[in-house]
Amino acid sequence: MAYLNRLRFILIIVLATLGLVACSGPQPAQNTTTDTDGGHAVRQEVTWVNIKGFELPTADAGPKNPKDTPPSGYTHDAFGSMLAATHLSIALDLADQKTFGMVVNKATINDDGRKQWVAARVGIEIGPVQKDRIPTLKAWTATVSSDHNTSEVLLYWQQYDGSITEQRRDMVWQVDDWKIKLPHNPQQPVLRAVTEIPPEATQFNH
Repeated sequence: MAYLNRLRFILIIVLATLGLVACSGPQPAQNTTTDTDGGHAVRQEVTWVNIKGFELPTADAGPKNPKDTPPSGYTHDAFGSMLAATHLSIALDLADQKTFGMVVNKATINDDGRKQWVAARVGIEIGPVQKDRIPTLKAWTATVSSDHNTSEVLLYWQQYDGSITEQRRDMVWQVDDWKIKLPHNPQQPVLRAVTEIPPEATQFNH
């Protein structure tokens, strides 16, 4: 029970950090970012869409099916894993009681981490987004395994007060798409405050 209570507490902190209240159409703008492929910079065209107040990046790399619940269809590379981590994370956090089951089943791999996360989420009502506290996605890194089937994604969000939060997502390529592997251990941080965006991160120009 203590384990579950801690996981539930961490989940509430995550929701609050993303500008959501937790209780017990697109507006595009083009931008560019760079990815690395064999040490060479690859230019990526990014379009920003507004999802319930969150400005999220989209590209040819995904999501190819933006109207799916949750959005699906990402390329099998580092850039695709970052886009998947961003869209699936927000979909999980915004899911209401009606869509929660569908979102968690499609966005995450089926393991003990999912079961523990679902148990922690039970009873938490997601309130309206606090629009004056919505963070802005500023940068990212993605470290892909040698077989290209897992990726550790770090997302850097600028909070309303100017501080920077790092969000970690472990991604797994499964059934021809990226899915989130939720942590099994509540001690493993999903979010942490950092003093600055690291120089190796790829920054968005917005």
